[in-house]
Amino acid sequence: MWEKHKKTYISFSVVVLGVFLVVLTFLLGARSNKHANGTGNSDSGFSEDDQDEHVDDSVPVSVIHPKRNAAFAISVNQPAYVEGYFQADLMAKVAGQVKFIAKDMGERISKGEVLMEIDAPDLILDVTQKEAVVRQRRQDVKLAKALVEVAETEVDIGFKTIKQREADVREANSRIRYRKSEYERFKILAKRDVVTDDVVEESKEKYELAVAALDSAEIAVEKARADWKEKKAKLDAAHADVELKEMLVEVAGKDRDHAQALADFAKIRAPFDGVIVDRRVDPGAFIKNAAESFLSVARTDLVTVYMKLPDNYADFVTVDTEAIIQLDRRPGELIHGKVTRFQPAIISKDRILRVEVDLFNGTEQEYKRFVSRGVASFMASFAANQPVAEFTLAGVARNAWAQEMKGDTPVFPLLPNIVDKTLKKRPSPLIPGMYGNMRLLLRKFGDCYLLPSGAVVSRGGKRYIMLVTANTAALTPVRVQVDDGNYAKVVVIEREANPKTGEQERYHDLTGEEEVILSGQGEINQGQAVRTNFVDW
Repeated sequence: MWEKHKKTYISFSVVVLGVFLVVLTFLLGARSNKHANGTGNSDSGFSEDDQDEHVDDSVPVSVIHPKRNAAFAISVNQPAYVEGYFQADLMAKVAGQVKFIAKDMGERISKGEVLMEIDAPDLILDVTQKEAVVRQRRQDVKLAKALVEVAETEVDIGFKTIKQREADVREANSRIRYRKSEYERFKILAKRDVVTDDVVEESKEKYELAVAALDSAEIAVEKARADWKEKKAKLDAAHADVELKEMLVEVAGKDRDHAQALADFAKIRAPFDGVIVDRRVDPGAFIKNAAESFLSVARTDLVTVYMKLPDNYADFVTVDTEAIIQLDRRPGELIHGKVTRFQPAIISKDRILRVEVDLFNGTEQEYKRFVSRGVASFMASFAANQPVAEFTLAGVARNAWAQEMKGDTPVFPLLPNIVDKTLKKRPSPLIPGMYGNMRLLLRKFGDCYLLPSGAVVSRGGKRYIMLVTANTAALTPVRVQVDDGNYAKVVVIEREANPKTGEQERYHDLTGEEEVILSGQGEINQGQAVRTNFVDW
């Protein structure tokens, strides 16, 4: 009986074990399929509900919309420095001991005034020697001119001698005619036995002598003409000698002027009206280095305030750009002016350009006199009656005014508008060397959409923003029109310029509806899925 039940039990156990193995295999296969599809769970004990959830591989990002600004204006603030309108370090061109110094620091100077003299006796002696040579050359000219007069007299005498010799020829011809006639009469008389033969021979001899005298007179004429030509050549040589001597005088004079110029180098003159701002030598000091600066002068009735403008603002600065200057030594004082000039090129090394503002550095009464003097110099040409005179006076006035200005300045330096409610009177003049800050009000853009400067990124030398489209990141090329470090105004490039086909760049402004990734753009790839989180800015 047991043997019978034993066989039945074994068969049942084999069936149960087979069913268990089939079920286990099915469960393991299903679990493997879930893991393969990314919907399965790890071995960390997740529940069956967790296994059914979808895994999200998108990246969370902070997103903003462009912000509208109805009155956006760009300005820049940079360190500024005050310098004299003209300033120069005066240096000696000759070596020697300082003889005297006429002015001290802070004293006013006038253009052309001798400020200092260096003792240079060798140069003065050279001038004296060259002046003596000039006087000698002038005496040579006088002597040469006297010889010209002598030669002219000899030429005149030679010409008259020719006339005299020609008269002798005419006289000889007359004598020949007379002696010939006499000889013919005596021959006729001899045939008639009125006179003897010896009288005829004597008459013939006189005739022949007359012919010989004519030959001699003609030769004398030729000789007189030759003498006249010789004397005329001597006159031409005398004139040439005068010209030579006069040229030698001119050469000696230039040599003297050169020596005088070298001697004048010992006198240091003021290059313009201004003030001495530094003095580094005293009388008795020996100057041995011609490149050594010993006096510094500056024109302070006008001053120039300059700043170094970064190149990304170069497109917006003009001569009408408003400037606001505040100096560190005068914290409550704001100086309003306009840009006078700026460099037309960006310096490659520092990527900056120099911007200057010229200011009148005096009182209102002094400014009125300054303007009146300038206007009067230009109005002087209208007093001329002839066009040529008017043109000449206008040129003279223009040159005279240009000596007081930096180039062909079309306007007068401004009298600055200084705002300081704590001052009851106009503040003291600006001092070269002061420093502070200058703010330029470059441009007003009006109604536009802006982005934070950090939303714009650079890749490969080009500028981009990262837009979100259908939960996907898209790297979008842009052109930055303005970026002041806080806000940026950009346009989206639709098509880049193509020099080969001649196609121009095409772009459009932001609309305000764009979803712009604010930060972390370097960690996001093109086309990557993102989860947006809008933030305010």
